[in-house]
Amino acid sequence: MFRYRAPVTRTLSTAEGQNSGAFSTTDWILLLVPSVVFGASFLFMAIGLEAMGPGVITFGRIAFGFMALSLVPAARVVLPRSEWPRLVVLAISWIALPLTLFPRAQQHISSAVAGMINGGTPLMVGVVATAMLRRTPGALPVIRTVLGIGLVLTFPGLLVDLPGSSFEFRPFLAVVALGVGGTGLAYVAASTLAGRVGSTRSSVITYLSTPVAILFGVVFRDDVIGSTRWIGAALTLTGAWFTSRADR
Repeated sequence: MFRYRAPVTRTLSTAEGQNSGAFSTTDWILLLVPSVVFGASFLFMAIGLEAMGPGVITFGRIAFGFMALSLVPAARVVLPRSEWPRLVVLAISWIALPLTLFPRAQQHISSAVAGMINGGTPLMVGVVATAMLRRTPGALPVIRTVLGIGLVLTFPGLLVDLPGSSFEFRPFLAVVALGVGGTGLAYVAASTLAGRVGSTRSSVITYLSTPVAILFGVVFRDDVIGSTRWIGAALTLTGAWFTSRADR
């Protein structure tokens, strides 16, 4: 007897994107919004460090991002157990490790420099990974689940840094914005863009966020940046424009 086996649809499956042409208006919005939010996240971390330890900032931004996505019914889909090993790897590489290291690094370097480092590292492995989320059930429940795992992974850091932290309204609002925007909504926008145009083209978000971080650091934190770095930022923007053009 032959038994029919239904095709298996993975939560994480590769996708080249639906649009290989020039970016549409929607694509540009999905590119620019997370770029600005990710760039601003270094400013928010710098403000948060005025009263909170880095472990508190990391846990807080993940918690607020998780709570923001939990308000969306589509994000509360229960994922199959077979995908959990991949989700744990994603939670470590995309959430727990980079979001722990950045505020700790910013105890010693400016927000502008941290933004430049981000532009040269594979932080947006999340874009590559979430390019695999275009099929059912989609990006929202995966991101929410990964953030939930990230909460568990970063809880020890919270316990370490909480005793030396204090509550101040301005740093607290910065962490709320960091979580809801930079760890929730911006990740969803970046994931959606990856599904639309492919992981390679959407990864330009990383590089666009760098000049934003530099600009915000100079304007709001009085960071000093050399002229060569502004030239590099201009080259980055030029490269982003070419990336947005239609594939040949």
